[in-house]
Amino acid sequence: LIHSDTTDASTTFVDSSPSGHTITANGTAQHKTAQKKFGATSMWFDGNSDWLDLGDVGSDFDFGTGDFTIDFYWMGDPMHTGIICSQFSSVFDDSAWWLRWWGTDNKIDLCWNGDVASSQNVIRAAFDSHDNNVWYHIAIVRSSGTVTIYRNGISLNSEAFAYDFNYNDSTQTWMGKRRWSSSATGQYLNGYIDEFRVSKGIARWTDSFVPPNKPYSVV
Repeated sequence: LIHSDTTDASTTFVDSSPSGHTITANGTAQHKTAQKKFGATSMWFDGNSDWLDLGDVGSDFDFGTGDFTIDFYWMGDPMHTGIICSQFSSVFDDSAWWLRWWGTDNKIDLCWNGDVASSQNVIRAAFDSHDNNVWYHIAIVRSSGTVTIYRNGISLNSEAFAYDFNYNDSTQTWMGKRRWSSSATGQYLNGYIDEFRVSKGIARWTDSFVPPNKPYSVV
């Protein structure tokens, strides 16, 4: 859980969840007062070299085949493809899974690679419109094996997506980029994120909802 409620240009990122993971900023990733949904700042990524390293998160991102929710507020360049978060698997030296803004077609997608890079599976949802000066609430929710992608509380797509997300061999979890094949990196995120939250074992929404109107609680 990252609130991003701090000072302009700060490079200190705090996990406010009980896990309290150490987060390391890379490149020029920082907090900005220029844009924010709640509080004083939001997280900013420049699209070229910025990312956050969450290090070894243990089993916190190992969703298995169970429920989970990844949700946040997003404002960004609609034409720029970039990774929101991803996790590495040492099984094949590649990204195990990643959540991405696909700028070519104004889409959000969740990609799963399994244990071989050729087995990529994707659930994708297209925005009917996208303004780079507007905050959008994005939620990716898996409930009983079905993933639904919501924008501003409205379902854009819902499909069976029961793949096993257990990668406890991973010591690398990132926001803002992905790892792809033999240490190559790319697809840096370009834009702002506020109130980023990962909830393991919880499907926070299973139908249309009103997006949160205040900073997230830990619960």
